Amino acid sequence: MTTPGAGTTGPHGAAGVRLGPLGGSLGPLGGPQAAEGIRAVLDRTYAAILPGLTRNDNALLLNPAGDPGSGPSPVARLMEYSDITTVVSSARRGSLLGVIERAWLSFGYVIDEVNGDFSMPSMDVRTPDGYGVQLNVGAPGNVYFLVSSPLIRRPADTFAYSQPLVPTQLPDVDHPFWSH
Repeated sequence: MTTPGAGTTGPHGAAGVRLGPLGGSLGPLGGPQAAEGIRAVLDRTYAAILPGLTRNDNALLLNPAGDPGSGPSPVARLMEYSDITTVVSSARRGSLLGVIERAWLSFGYVIDEVNGDFSMPSMDVRTPDGYGVQLNVGAPGNVYFLVSSPLIRRPADTFAYSQPLVPTQLPDVDHPFWSH
């Protein structure tokens, strides 16, 4: 479990990591760059939430892109789930979503979709560099992010990005502000 709070040190994210595709003749991102970008998106988002929340980041997953019937695809997307482990009360849920929405808009993210369901709202955004970010509230009140990279060159060693999902960690950390 990590506690966010380390701010960003550059205009592109944590430790100045560029959050986007390499572009030009180099083609799509490689796996390590996409992983750094995903972590930077998460770190920047968590750093914008005050008071801070605790979190549990899951393993990176490789999601092949392309037509499954046409053989192995040369491109894929990396994805990572991040569970908020701080208990967020239903009374504070709207505040949390508002803080996150304002932060994302200030970062230049574009809102693609909002589900305003009272008990299980969600929001999908896209970063200027093509990362997809989902914020979801599930049952029973677990809040989590899913960040997906732009297309990457599918790595030869896919095992590094194919670790099994750990069970979702339900919120269990009490906070005097967020939990009450």
